[in-house]
Amino acid sequence: MSNPTISLIVLSYNNSQYIRGMLDSIIDQDYREIELVISDDGSKDFSARAVETYLGRSAPARFVKTRVNRNPANLGIVKNVEIALKLCSGKYVMTLAADDELYSDDTISRLVSEFEKFDDGVGVLVSQSVMCEEDLRVTDRLFTEQRFAEIINSDDLSLLFSELSLQCFIAAPSVVFRRSSLDAIGTLTDQYTMIEDWPAYLRLARAGVRFKYSDILSIKHREGGISHGNSNNTFSAYKKYRRDFIALYENEIIPYLNLLPQEKAVQAMQNYYAHKLHYKYVAYENILHALGIRKFILPPLRSLLHFIARLSARGKRP
Repeated sequence: MSNPTISLIVLSYNNSQYIRGMLDSIIDQDYREIELVISDDGSKDFSARAVETYLGRSAPARFVKTRVNRNPANLGIVKNVEIALKLCSGKYVMTLAADDELYSDDTISRLVSEFEKFDDGVGVLVSQSVMCEEDLRVTDRLFTEQRFAEIINSDDLSLLFSELSLQCFIAAPSVVFRRSSLDAIGTLTDQYTMIEDWPAYLRLARAGVRFKYSDILSIKHREGGISHGNSNNTFSAYKKYRRDFIALYENEIIPYLNLLPQEKAVQAMQNYYAHKLHYKYVAYENILHALGIRKFILPPLRSLLHFIARLSARGKRP
């Protein structure tokens, strides 16, 4: 019986100085049935021909199939992911950031082997990301906390949805999807521009798709990079992120507050009002960043916004 194909999507945007590191970590995998899809979101520094030449020289005939796409303009992470997914044909799909790297040479073989243990009702396998410095020096910090790992493995989708309604504790680059389960997500581009992972998890949990967690170390996760939500953090991009957070609560959480325990529903509403306030004052945050004092002023400012949000949310449960 042949091994299943896994589609690895490498997403890039203005970070071509790192992409060879990610590509080398994929080339070095001991798993052979890999379909490689590289999708750049209109970067100024990206050359599809250069990438194809590098792959042809470094790894001729290495992959089941290779696709290199460059969007003619910057469309946002969500649209870039959806374009890349249409180019995939593997049983499993994993989205990777060009400025991260796979943790070890056996990462993909271990992930596929782990996923193959589960029945078709399991559509999401969450592994572990190792947080790294900007130069990819490994730290002792892991992304997914143990308490969240236990929730993911509980098979209690009501609990999972409830906790995901308050925060996203699953790192996108460490997730493997069963391709057939992604139909439950539908399209996200009509509602979101920058946040592709959190709404997808919420929709999958509501649709009854089961999640599993494995402590396999899969990703060296570069802090400050595209997969950390901070890459190319212009005011315009940051504002889009903030707008997406509001849309997420309005589309994926508030209409389903009846699925949450009372306490969680109240917290979700407080978070929603905090995001709305944060978006309102995002221009001032940009000024603080320009002045170099953002990291000193932002923590107390956020505490103040959350306090105001708690007052705003009092007694308001749609």
